[in-house]
Amino acid sequence: MGKSESETAVDDEKGLSWAEGGAWQCSQLFKGASCRMRDDWKLHTRPKELTLTERKRRALIEERDSAQQAKSKHDAKRAKRAAERAQGVSAAERHVPGETVQPEICQELVEGGAKKKGRKGTAPLSLGPERTPEADGVGSAEVDVSYDPKLSHWEECMRCSTWIELGTEASKACSCCGEEVHRKQYNELESWVQCDTCGKWRSIARCLLKEVEGSPSWTCSQLRSGASCKSSAGDWASAVRRDAAAQRLTERAQSAALELSARFAQAPDKSAPDQAQHWSSHPLPVSSQLLDYVPGRDAMISAPEMAAGLDAFDASSGEHVLWAAALPTAALDLASPFVLRALQLYQQGRLPECTDGRLSAGPVDIAAFLAQPHVKEAVKQAVHRRKTRLGVGERTEAASEESAPKNAEASKCHALMLSHVVHVSPDSRKIYIGEECDVTRNGGSIMGFCKSWRSLPIRSWSGGVKMADMPGAQPPRPVQSTLSALLAPEEPGLVSAAEALWDVFAAHPATAGAAARMLERTAQCPLQAATALGRTAWNAYSFNLDYRTGKHLDGKNTAGSYSALVVCETGAAPFAGCFYLLPQYHKALDMRQGLVLFHRSGDKGVGTHGNSGLWLPQKDSHRIALVFYQTQLRTSTLNATATTAAAAATSTSEDPKKISLEANETSVDLKPLQDGI
Repeated sequence: MGKSESETAVDDEKGLSWAEGGAWQCSQLFKGASCRMRDDWKLHTRPKELTLTERKRRALIEERDSAQQAKSKHDAKRAKRAAERAQGVSAAERHVPGETVQPEICQELVEGGAKKKGRKGTAPLSLGPERTPEADGVGSAEVDVSYDPKLSHWEECMRCSTWIELGTEASKACSCCGEEVHRKQYNELESWVQCDTCGKWRSIARCLLKEVEGSPSWTCSQLRSGASCKSSAGDWASAVRRDAAAQRLTERAQSAALELSARFAQAPDKSAPDQAQHWSSHPLPVSSQLLDYVPGRDAMISAPEMAAGLDAFDASSGEHVLWAAALPTAALDLASPFVLRALQLYQQGRLPECTDGRLSAGPVDIAAFLAQPHVKEAVKQAVHRRKTRLGVGERTEAASEESAPKNAEASKCHALMLSHVVHVSPDSRKIYIGEECDVTRNGGSIMGFCKSWRSLPIRSWSGGVKMADMPGAQPPRPVQSTLSALLAPEEPGLVSAAEALWDVFAAHPATAGAAARMLERTAQCPLQAATALGRTAWNAYSFNLDYRTGKHLDGKNTAGSYSALVVCETGAAPFAGCFYLLPQYHKALDMRQGLVLFHRSGDKGVGTHGNSGLWLPQKDSHRIALVFYQTQLRTSTLNATATTAAAAATSTSEDPKKISLEANETSVDLKPLQDGI
């Protein structure tokens, strides 16, 4: 068998007998090993001329000695701690920082066993200067024994899964990806065995090692009752992925600056009156694509201009469109604890993942969506269900064994199969993975439920109290959103900030009439009045983090109402882009910290908006948007919504995508309401 640097470090000049005859193979390394092994530890020089029996005997002796040494040290520590407890020494005083098992005990012995100890421990032992083939009376071949195993410490890079030899260093940069790999300490020994079927490494109890070594083969099903090769329990790769995810969350939490930027947009002349502009409207193209700022076509309105005050009117109808003004400093101070805590929860991975493909999201990236591991598995299962239902599984497998032309036909058949299990909604914002004929336990169409349609994760969260999305036969009931539950201590400060904004909004001449109408509408509905944000007419809010919206209308807003938008910034370097675009007026607003925008974002003709691309120059640079808005929610409307959605789900329409679209349209009123019930 051919040699490589990763398989052996023996120099050709050594002239070992096993190398000359080519009698040694990778399968002799340990039980279950093969030439296609992925876990290559880059073993150092070892006496390969030893027979398999002799190597196994020596490995068992070394394992026994290591176990006895570990037991002796453990017993000594227990006796010492028992004596300290008897003397009244506290646990804090007894603790020795960094105390762990000695490195030589945790080193890996793979010459004769099917196990590897230490999930990310030191490299396997080689013969040190105190152990030579001559000392054991085996062979007389010249072997390089200058390497000290105590200086060999290996750690795995969490980013690219490459093993790095640290030696005596505390950390070292990975040669593949440049990630900093740090030395870790291990308090226990772990035994691992490789499955003969799938090749995965599994962690097993040490008492089962002799049983595993004595059996001709070992599979994942022997791990425990009900286990299979798909189980994640004790899986080496799963443990590595969990450690990598935990490390990424830790690094993200440590690197982020949990402070709002000191930048604050200000008007050049504070005494100047608000500027009134009349904008000409233009026809909107029918497209679901994202919006972009085009210089020459779109007129840019800077942050200082808006801080001085800007009233915009529609030139043709004379309707008031929006008002931009300077943000009261008190409002930002009141909202800061909520914003910083929400950002901290996101960095810790505690905010819920939103994949509902909401209207404010742009078109989903199909390639990125299908590249997700869980989506790949869902597609695979959906294709299998369809093949089973149509009875084409055996024919497809037979076609794969035919010649190349028939393979091409099989590929076309597979692509046709995918078209029946991957469905894109008409608005291009969400995808359904499954067959059209998939039904629930009660016989309803799964495709007809709006919750079955998914998108890529969206960094937008709604807070407050909302009505249950799928009440079924039960009457509509209010439920608290996850964001409000996580941020309950900070939410009162956000409500106070909303009240400060409302005072500014209600006092402005161009928006005072709309504020009075919004308050009147809130008073007419007891449910909305009970869930309003303080003394405002807004009863819902959203927290958006680095979120680029597509072209949309806020259809959940009540007619004629204004929503309030406040932007916060973090990081030493400010973000670039993410302009607030009004495509029907060819305007771009550079919203920055220190501004507040009141816009009729839910009214047709004047409310269509979106954002341009966003650039974050540093890791701690973020654009955070707080949106306060008013929704209209009545019990009668909810009952009608539930009835319509149930009828759409059980309908026998030939177009399942149409069913799902109708269900989505009827459920837009099921949005969060502010805590107060």
